[in-house]
Formats: sequence, structure tokens, C-alpha cells
Amino acid sequence: MEKIILSIALILLVTFAIPTLGSVKVSYPSQVLYGQNLTVSFSVYSTTINSTNFPIISSGTEIINDTYRGGSPYGYYVVFPMLNLSEEIRVTFLGEYNESILSDPGIALYGGNFEIPLPDSDQNQFTVVVLTFDGRILLHINSSWYAPLTSLPFYGQVIDNWINVTTPVNYTVIFQDHEGKTLVKMMFINGKGYFIGYLTPIPWNFSYVGIRLDTQYDFIKPIEFYASDGDFPLSVPYVIYVNGKEYTSGFTNSMGQGSFSIKVTSPLTINITFPTFHEYKVINVGVTTPMSNDEVKIVYPIQQISFLVISAILIVLGYVLEERRKRRST
Repeated sequence: MEKIILSIALILLVTFAIPTLGSVKVSYPSQVLYGQNLTVSFSVYSTTINSTNFPIISSGTEIINDTYRGGSPYGYYVVFPMLNLSEEIRVTFLGEYNESILSDPGIALYGGNFEIPLPDSDQNQFTVVVLTFDGRILLHINSSWYAPLTSLPFYGQVIDNWINVTTPVNYTVIFQDHEGKTLVKMMFINGKGYFIGYLTPIPWNFSYVGIRLDTQYDFIKPIEFYASDGDFPLSVPYVIYVNGKEYTSGFTNSMGQGSFSIKVTSPLTINITFPTFHEYKVINVGVTTPMSNDEVKIVYPIQQISFLVISAILIVLGYVLEERRKRRST
């Protein structure tokens, strides 16, 4: 009997206590009148990126067998959007590259009035901090470029002004907020750390993180890309159920946003489901009339809570019965 109880509890916990991989924010009006359209908006984001499916690619970028090539004259990129930053962001690139030392590809943070998908050569009102793959810090602010550090460590050998890395290399950079300015704190190459500690004049206010590809002479092949400690929008599938029936489905956009509208003629139970990371929100909709004051409310799914509580009770019960059995045997 004890084994059966423990097995049931384990199945329930595995099935219903799956950790979420993202967070969801939902917005909607507090009340809705009979016959009106109810519009529900939602956004999905994660505190980490672990993907090479860059949602934003500069116009004109060439893609050849998972390798990105910049364009003419310069300033091409692949990036992820960011909604918010913490006090520190860690960015990792694992991959290969073939670049000219006369150009500046590398790990980049873009901010200011950066206009996607224009190459950065076609705009001026933006900020960027780049740690290049050939050991430089490159900055853009107030419509000007400059490189305050040009002799940082880098991986590979320079042969005829080229660096060709055909064995995957791991670059990690730690950027930090220092009184509102951007500090390039440390870098790691294949796990070996190097302190930098350079405080830039660039405000700690960025909208995109990724790889600056730069020119048509640069070939960058990301195998893995990772960033942490921000709010990164997710483009994920969603399914909307109304009173138990599928109403609509789709994908959130590159900024992690989605929405839908429905005409309210009776009370509704709306379930917004995100199947790829096992997250869902349930909204109960009452209809406001001159004689009532029902509200639109979001509720945590009762079924999930119930199963978790039952699982905990069964585990405790199984433990108690097992202890009793041991005492009897002694």
C-alpha cells in the first residue's frame, strides 16, 4: 500500500510541478459591459537567453550554413531584444570566425535610439559597447566611434591581417552598471579570466544584445549564445481556450507580445496556454450590467494547486505508513 501511495505522489509531482522556463505578464480591463469586445494583451519573457536563433538580423546580412557574413560598408549584426537590465549582464559566445583585423566583429550591447534592422553604419543616434574578437573595446556615442583599449587578449593568430578560428572558442564578457555608466568588468577566453575594469561613458541603458558581424570580410559562426540577468522577450506559441474550446492560436512577436479580442455576451473562462514552457493563465470574465458589478479576474489554476496539495499529503502519508511498518518489524 505504501509503495502505491508513493508512486502516485511521484507521478503527480512530475506531471504538475514542471518548472516554467519563462514568465508571463497579462493585461486586460477591470470590467467589461455586455456586448463589448474584451481585449487581452500578454507578454512573455525570460531572464536568460540560450539560443542562436537571433530574432533580429540587420538588413543585407548573408547567411551561409549557419554562418553569418557582414556587409558593405560595415556595421551588420544579429541581436536579441532586451526589456530590462539588472546591475550586471553576462554574455557568452561559443563559435568560430574568420575575420579581418581591420574590422570590428564581437560581442555587442546596443542602446540609445538604435534603429533595427538598419546596419549601424546607416545611423548615428545610438550607443554601443563592443568587445571585439581581436582584443579591442569599441564604443559609439554622440555620433562618434572610438576604441579606448586596443591590446586586450584574444584567441587565434594573426596571419596576413586575418584571424581564422576553426576550433570553437568560448568568449564570455561581464558588463556591469557603475553609477549609471557601463563598466566592462571581465572577459573569459575558454574559461581563463582576464580583468578589464574599464569604465565607459556609455549609459547603462541597452535594448539589444548579440554579435556585431561588421563587414563583408567577416564570417561569424555562433554555435551557442548565452546571456543572463535581463528580461529577454520570447517568441513562443500560444493557444487560447474559451469555455474549454480552442478559440485562437499563434506566436508572440519578436518583442514577446501577443493579444486577442473576444465579444462578451456571457460569462467566460479564458485559458491562455504556452505549451513550450508549461505556463498558463486563467481569466474569469463576468458581465457587467446596470444591475451587477462583476469584474474580470485572473486566477491561479485551482486544479494545479489541488494536485500539488494532494501530492504532498500522499507523500507524508506514505512516509508515516513506512515508519510504522519499520517499527512493527523491529
